[in-house]
Amino acid sequence: MKTWHFNLISAFLGLLLATLIGASSSYDLVINTSIDVLKLIVYFLFLPMLFFTLTAAIASLKKDRGTTTPVLGWSFLWNFITAIVLCLVASFAFYIFRPEGFNSFSKSTAMVSYLNIDTFQIFYAVPIIIILALFIGRASNPDESYFYPAYAVLNSFSEVFFRLSKTLCRYAWFAIFFFAGFLFKQYFSSEMFSTYINLTLFILVLTVFVTFLILPLIIWCFSGFRVNPFRPVIRLLGPSLSAFFSNDPLFFYPKLFFTARNNLGVQKRIVGSSLPLSLFISKGGTAMISTLFCAFFAFEAKTPLDWPSLSILAFYCSMLSFLSGAHFKTEMLFICITALNFANVKLDQQAQLQLLYSLPLVTGFGYFLDAQIAGLSTYISGVRTKTNRTVKRVYTI
Repeated sequence: MKTWHFNLISAFLGLLLATLIGASSSYDLVINTSIDVLKLIVYFLFLPMLFFTLTAAIASLKKDRGTTTPVLGWSFLWNFITAIVLCLVASFAFYIFRPEGFNSFSKSTAMVSYLNIDTFQIFYAVPIIIILALFIGRASNPDESYFYPAYAVLNSFSEVFFRLSKTLCRYAWFAIFFFAGFLFKQYFSSEMFSTYINLTLFILVLTVFVTFLILPLIIWCFSGFRVNPFRPVIRLLGPSLSAFFSNDPLFFYPKLFFTARNNLGVQKRIVGSSLPLSLFISKGGTAMISTLFCAFFAFEAKTPLDWPSLSILAFYCSMLSFLSGAHFKTEMLFICITALNFANVKLDQQAQLQLLYSLPLVTGFGYFLDAQIAGLSTYISGVRTKTNRTVKRVYTI
């Protein structure tokens, strides 16, 4: 049984629990406390994991001269191309199908809490950690005898955290149970799904289409038509589902470290160097959902939307996605508001409320695709540098 099966079963149990006892006050206390504790554990482990894996990876890449630029270059190019292509796909889908607007709007504030706009101070330490790790990694030259002990220590700590990520993967299904229970409880209590059912179903179908058709096509092109493009996508479903239910851009990254190395066959140094970069720029999924969202609200505001206008809107969203990493957990809100301003789309007060209330419903779809894109960036870097190994045994934790 694969990881994504466990996640779906846990999500179903969370749905069942929310249906049976979701109205209980003790349910909210247990679920909210459990989620806070689980996130604190992951956040506490994330910073040292980020530092040691990135430092050791950069030092290891420096040992083999001429590999740092190709690895990071292919990773950036993958994120850049996928952001543009996915935004264009979203705009084209809206242009072709023109789904109906919203149902009756109710000012329910219960779901807004799931957006959790208050940012965590831990996120602002991430850029400092990355810059520090880059400098130390570049300074730790393994070829020099007096630097080698330091490199060995860094590499040992990196291996410790990679194995720790395996432990986190093993029990991720337990966290998904609580996240799914919280998510479904918010859906039921705020009647959000019935209010935005057209939007949600359209985005769900588009997400599945992009995951199993568009992304494999891009992988196939990047790999020079040499690999099976569906295999890495399927093996990344576990971290992607974790991203969807947790609705948190940091929570699923430790799971990506293990999955990319062990189930995709990517070298540890490539995983350790590409994933921290992807933390900020792998926002193609968020950009795609934002493009569709902007088109919805521009359409509701009676703005003329021909294909050139939608293409320009898609370009705005794709470029803004590379700046959205600085807006922790509000990336989609930042992209939507800024892109609509650039496109001169004026929203009235009720439309602004609709934008705020409906974002939590679809943010998870963006994170789902972001996890796929981030994991695939390491895979593509390994394919282009011809360093990936053949995985004979897929871990089913």
